Amino acid sequence: MSTDFIEKMYRELSEAYPYRVELHAHTSPASPCSEIPPEVLVEMYAEKKVDAVCITNHYTPALMRESGKSREQAVADYLEDYYRTKEAGEKCGIRVILGAELRFVEGPNDYLIFGIDEADIDAFYDYMGGTMQDFRQNWHKDGAFFLQAHPFRNKMTVAETELLDGMEVFNMHPNHNSRVGIAAEHIVREGLIPTVGTDFHHPGHQALGLLRAKTLPETSNDIAELLCSRDYLMETGGFLIVPPPDCEKE
Repeated sequence: MSTDFIEKMYRELSEAYPYRVELHAHTSPASPCSEIPPEVLVEMYAEKKVDAVCITNHYTPALMRESGKSREQAVADYLEDYYRTKEAGEKCGIRVILGAELRFVEGPNDYLIFGIDEADIDAFYDYMGGTMQDFRQNWHKDGAFFLQAHPFRNKMTVAETELLDGMEVFNMHPNHNSRVGIAAEHIVREGLIPTVGTDFHHPGHQALGLLRAKTLPETSNDIAELLCSRDYLMETGGFLIVPPPDCEKE
């Protein structure tokens, strides 16, 4: 295979899927582990020419139900980072989209969810004292997309396939081993939809893992629909990766 052919292929793929989307980013103070205020995140992603960023701050029992805040204050504080990021994004042409990274009392597993709005952030509060299985059995919304984040990282337990819409294969957080090769093999075997994300928390690590789309997603529902379509590319450090087609579970 000639280098000319590879360059042509990359150019054609880049032109067909021009929009660059971050699916996994955290801001401070909503995510205490993040060092990045909302306005700084937008500046960093604008420098990388990213078109849209999903704010997926941590939503855990400790941060919400056990924080000592009232339900109303906990939800308001959580959403404040999203609103600030959205306002900053509007000033520089970056679309900011609402997501969430949920964790339940049963353990350290994390789950990303899209196809949601602000009212859902309040509704999630009721499930923080239960398990992921409880959440999946009792919370329903047409079009929502639920996936396990970094499932093969240390201390994680791989969730049952039947409870997931997808799985984060390429988690590019540089301070963790997410075992992306094992994750990739797993999603092909199980027929899950793969995703990519930077898991952005710290300066200098922005935009390490991006989705490439044909059209610019503008809402959380658009993200869910895009993932369900499987019509996207994944970008890690400038490399373009084509997701596998839908396949039967073994």
